[in-house]
Amino acid sequence: MVLMSGYSKKNMAMEKNKMNKQALKDKVNKEIPIFKLREVALFDDNGNVCKNEEYTAITEENRTKPLAFVTNRYNLVQFNEIFIPIIDEFTKLEGNCRYFNGFGIMDIFPEDDALKENNCQYGLTIYNSVNGTCAINIKFCVKHNNRLIVMPSKVTGFKKVHSGKALKITQKYVKMLSKIGSSWKYIMMGLATSEVNGNNLTDILGDLKLGKKIDELITDRFEYGNCQSLWDLFLITFDYIAGKEFISEVNQRKKLDSLCEKIYEYSMIEAI
Repeated sequence: MVLMSGYSKKNMAMEKNKMNKQALKDKVNKEIPIFKLREVALFDDNGNVCKNEEYTAITEENRTKPLAFVTNRYNLVQFNEIFIPIIDEFTKLEGNCRYFNGFGIMDIFPEDDALKENNCQYGLTIYNSVNGTCAINIKFCVKHNNRLIVMPSKVTGFKKVHSGKALKITQKYVKMLSKIGSSWKYIMMGLATSEVNGNNLTDILGDLKLGKKIDELITDRFEYGNCQSLWDLFLITFDYIAGKEFISEVNQRKKLDSLCEKIYEYSMIEAI
């Protein structure tokens, strides 16, 4: 089965701060900085300043803190060059974007009744960075019962998308959005029917390595009858991470995505 990264009650930034198309474009243009390539110089053993001919530093436009060091062949692409054309693909939408320290995430949910059913709405999440931690990455996402859930790229996603192809890939994803509902139902059913019991709980926690505090929380919930399936276990973990304080929402999302990949790997092994 597949785990998805998610948000819940305490930190539902997507629900609290969702924006229409123009507001989202304004946020991308105003709150995500412009980046610059700057020359790199080093002191040699004699204290002389020597320009490095191979590497340059990426910084925010009005700051000198290096976010990454890249070769002189590196083609710097601004966030608005990626995010704005994608936003413009949709007539109406709601969404949000977050930026921190060279890394950005944008969630988009088109205003289309065909992409809504029961308590679900289907959309896209786009990741990008200039700090070397992430290439352009596009994934499907779902709003389900006030949780923003992102499907792992190993299931449905493109990693290392070339900047010139991001819009074309997004257009293909839009055409596939209407079909993602069946995959989502399959995922939920599989997790909900995978039993957690006294015989396998210790092994599951040992394999997932979620951390001592989360293990204790899940064990406590299990003893009170509130963790009877893998779906229960995952939601408990989601809520714990979503309720913690992080230096930024971007860092929280990264933590949830890491959890996503862990449980995805675990669920694939269990399915064999």
